[in-house]
Amino acid sequence: MELDRYKEISRWFNETFPEGPFLKEKILDKFTEIYQKLPNDYYLDYKDNPNFVLINEIMDESTGETKIETMVNPFFLMFVTLSCKATYDAVIRDSNKDNKICSDCKKENPKEAKHCMECGKLF
Repeated sequence: MELDRYKEISRWFNETFPEGPFLKEKILDKFTEIYQKLPNDYYLDYKDNPNFVLINEIMDESTGETKIETMVNPFFLMFVTLSCKATYDAVIRDSNKDNKICSDCKKENPKEAKHCMECGKLF
Protein backbone atom coordinates (compact mmCIF):
# COMPACT_ATOMS: atom_id res chain seq x y z
CA MET A 1 0.00 0.00 0.00
CA GLU A 2 1.33 3.41 -0.89
CA LEU A 3 2.01 5.85 1.96
CA ASP A 4 -0.43 8.46 0.60
CA ARG A 5 -3.22 5.87 0.44
CA TYR A 6 -2.38 4.73 3.98
CA LYS A 7 -2.61 8.32 5.23
CA GLU A 8 -5.91 8.86 3.40
CA ILE A 9 -7.47 5.74 4.96
CA SER A 10 -6.09 6.65 8.40
CA ARG A 11 -7.52 10.17 8.12
CA TRP A 12 -10.93 8.76 7.16
CA PHE A 13 -10.81 6.36 10.10
CA ASN A 14 -9.89 9.13 12.56
CA GLU A 15 -12.66 11.43 11.29
CA THR A 16 -15.33 8.71 11.13
CA PHE A 17 -14.52 7.16 14.51
CA PRO A 18 -13.23 9.98 16.75
CA GLU A 19 -12.76 7.62 19.71
CA GLY A 20 -10.74 5.29 17.49
CA PRO A 21 -7.31 6.96 17.44
CA PHE A 22 -6.75 6.36 21.17
CA LEU A 23 -7.63 2.69 20.82
CA LYS A 24 -5.68 2.41 17.57
CA GLU A 25 -2.61 3.80 19.36
CA LYS A 26 -2.99 1.30 22.22
CA ILE A 27 -3.40 -1.60 19.78
CA LEU A 28 -0.37 -0.58 17.73
CA ASP A 29 1.70 -0.14 20.91
CA LYS A 30 0.79 -3.67 22.00
CA PHE A 31 1.42 -5.00 18.50
CA THR A 32 4.85 -3.30 18.34
CA GLU A 33 5.76 -4.59 21.80
CA ILE A 34 5.10 -8.20 20.78
CA TYR A 35 6.51 -8.01 17.27
CA GLN A 36 9.80 -6.60 18.59
CA LYS A 37 10.18 -9.89 20.46
CA LEU A 38 9.75 -12.04 17.35
CA PRO A 39 12.80 -14.11 16.40
CA ASN A 40 14.44 -12.77 13.23
CA ASP A 41 13.28 -15.65 11.04
CA TYR A 42 9.65 -15.13 12.17
CA TYR A 43 9.88 -11.43 11.43
CA LEU A 44 11.13 -12.18 7.91
CA ASP A 45 8.16 -14.52 7.41
CA TYR A 46 5.84 -11.70 8.48
CA LYS A 47 7.57 -9.22 6.21
CA ASP A 48 7.39 -11.60 3.23
CA ASN A 49 3.77 -12.71 3.89
CA PRO A 50 1.70 -9.67 4.93
CA ASN A 51 -1.61 -11.13 3.66
CA PHE A 52 -4.31 -12.10 6.14
CA VAL A 53 -5.05 -15.36 4.35
CA LEU A 54 -2.47 -17.79 3.02
CA ILE A 55 -3.16 -20.21 0.18
CA ASN A 56 -1.40 -23.54 0.00
CA GLU A 57 -1.71 -26.04 -2.85
CA ILE A 58 -1.77 -29.69 -1.75
CA MET A 59 -1.45 -32.73 -3.97
CA ASP A 60 -3.96 -35.40 -2.97
CA GLU A 61 -1.82 -38.54 -3.25
CA SER A 62 -4.79 -40.88 -3.63
CA THR A 63 -6.38 -39.04 -6.57
CA GLY A 64 -3.48 -36.99 -7.90
CA GLU A 65 -5.65 -33.87 -7.79
CA THR A 66 -4.41 -30.55 -6.53
CA LYS A 67 -6.46 -29.10 -3.71
CA ILE A 68 -6.37 -25.60 -2.33
CA GLU A 69 -5.92 -25.18 1.42
CA THR A 70 -6.77 -21.79 2.86
CA MET A 71 -5.10 -20.85 6.12
CA VAL A 72 -5.37 -17.77 8.29
CA ASN A 73 -2.00 -16.11 8.57
CA PRO A 74 -0.73 -16.66 12.17
CA PHE A 75 0.46 -13.04 12.24
CA PHE A 76 -3.11 -11.90 11.52
CA LEU A 77 -4.34 -14.07 14.40
CA MET A 78 -1.71 -12.48 16.63
CA PHE A 79 -2.90 -9.04 15.51
CA VAL A 80 -6.55 -9.84 16.28
CA THR A 81 -5.63 -11.31 19.67
CA LEU A 82 -3.44 -8.35 20.59
CA SER A 83 -6.12 -5.92 19.41
CA CYS A 84 -8.65 -7.59 21.69
CA LYS A 85 -6.18 -7.56 24.59
CA ALA A 86 -5.37 -3.87 24.14
CA THR A 87 -9.08 -3.03 23.88
CA TYR A 88 -9.89 -5.06 26.99
CA ASP A 89 -7.07 -3.44 28.97
CA ALA A 90 -8.20 0.07 27.94
CA VAL A 91 -11.82 -0.62 28.91
CA ILE A 92 -10.87 -2.16 32.26
CA ARG A 93 -8.46 0.66 33.04
CA ASP A 94 -11.14 3.24 32.21
CA SER A 95 -13.82 1.50 34.27
CA ASN A 96 -11.48 1.17 37.28
CA LYS A 97 -9.98 4.67 37.17
CA ASP A 98 -12.07 5.91 40.12
CA ASN A 99 -11.46 2.90 42.36
CA LYS A 100 -9.86 3.40 45.76
CA ILE A 101 -6.49 1.87 46.57
CA CYS A 102 -5.89 0.96 50.22
CA SER A 103 -2.80 2.70 51.59
CA ASP A 104 -2.08 -0.28 53.89
CA CYS A 105 -2.50 -3.39 51.73
CA LYS A 106 -2.61 -1.74 48.24
CA LYS A 107 -5.82 -3.66 47.38
CA GLU A 108 -8.12 -2.03 44.83
CA ASN A 109 -11.63 -1.34 46.12
CA PRO A 110 -14.84 0.01 44.53
CA LYS A 111 -15.09 3.80 44.62
CA GLU A 112 -18.11 3.64 46.96
CA ALA A 113 -16.33 1.47 49.56
CA LYS A 114 -16.02 2.90 53.06
CA HIS A 115 -13.61 0.20 54.25
CA CYS A 116 -10.95 -1.83 52.44
CA MET A 117 -12.40 -5.16 51.36
CA GLU A 118 -9.06 -6.89 52.07
CA CYS A 119 -7.83 -5.50 55.40
CA GLY A 120 -10.83 -3.51 56.68
CA LYS A 121 -9.02 -0.16 56.95
CA LEU A 122 -11.35 2.86 56.96
CA PHE A 123 -11.01 5.13 53.92
